[in-house]
Amino acid sequence: MTAVFGLPPALPDETRARTVAARIERQAALHDSARSFRFLICEHVLRWLVSEPTVMALQLDRLVSVSRLPHVSVGIVPAGIRMPDFPMTCFSLHDDRLVIVETFHSEITTTDPKDVQLYAETFDRFAAVALYGDSMRDLVEHVRDELLRQQESP
Repeated sequence: MTAVFGLPPALPDETRARTVAARIERQAALHDSARSFRFLICEHVLRWLVSEPTVMALQLDRLVSVSRLPHVSVGIVPAGIRMPDFPMTCFSLHDDRLVIVETFHSEITTTDPKDVQLYAETFDRFAAVALYGDSMRDLVEHVRDELLRQQESP
């Protein structure tokens, strides 16, 4: 997270430290078994080098670990397949009430039922082609191993 928030336009050091701490604290919700989470990530995002390959490999190990939580579903949309839609932005659905769309400079929220339904349908199209479980973990570990080999190369 520190590396991501250090990319242009970089946050000032103090703001970056507070933002990273808040994001780490927010991850505690993943361990609340009363809640459920569904994540979709496009494979190419796993390969983005926003930090050193070893740091990225650790993040992929964390992703595999989180995917094993019984109330967390992680799907990877593999590269090389025909996409069911064109992913324009990152977004998160919060139940069937709220969508948060991330842009380069801000987050946009909507509670309009038509908008929420549009994003839910988009999510479902990508979810239908994603890999889950052992297949997802195999893919993530393969990308991790590629990153580690890249780190080892002179």
